[in-house]
Amino acid sequence: MRRIEDPECLQKAREIVARITRNMSLLQRGFIPMDETEFMMEATKAADAAKRSLKSVNQLTPGWDTRSVIIKYYQANIRALERGVKITRTFVLRRDQLQDNDVQKMLRTHYEDGIEVKLVYRDELPAGGEAGWTKDCSYSFGVFDDRLVVDVSAPAPYFGVRTSQRAELRRYLKMLDLVDHASHAVTLRESEIVQV
Repeated sequence: MRRIEDPECLQKAREIVARITRNMSLLQRGFIPMDETEFMMEATKAADAAKRSLKSVNQLTPGWDTRSVIIKYYQANIRALERGVKITRTFVLRRDQLQDNDVQKMLRTHYEDGIEVKLVYRDELPAGGEAGWTKDCSYSFGVFDDRLVVDVSAPAPYFGVRTSQRAELRRYLKMLDLVDHASHAVTLRESEIVQV
């Protein structure tokens, strides 16, 4: 760094060092950072390898049924269901979104395919960035067989991370319990998903 004289080059060098430092911190905690394609491939492989359970918390993703990487992941979920894996998916949404046609279609598809669908409203969850268990919570993660986590939370330029470190698994299982405590079961009534 001392040999870099150009101010713009020095600024770029500092940004690179800061990014590497963040990445090293993730790796030290047992997190593998991944771009979006790697992340979706990892989640698909984990769903294909699941033997007992897949528990996830997901933000609503518009157009989920048109993106090929998400479709492949969902197909892996269906294969897991066919093998007897219990899948629970808790969707995080605003209260007004439940009446949206696209949201209803997505929830109905999951429900009819045999996935246990739950809802949790954003206003019933702590805001991300708060101290404590939600400090780094993306509200968009999956836990496979209580042994592997994939989370859409990662510093740029990455999309998400995966980990199988015990301490982090415990943290995510606690997050699942806390989100589940605030969640609502749903049922299908007259072709519409409604909160029970």
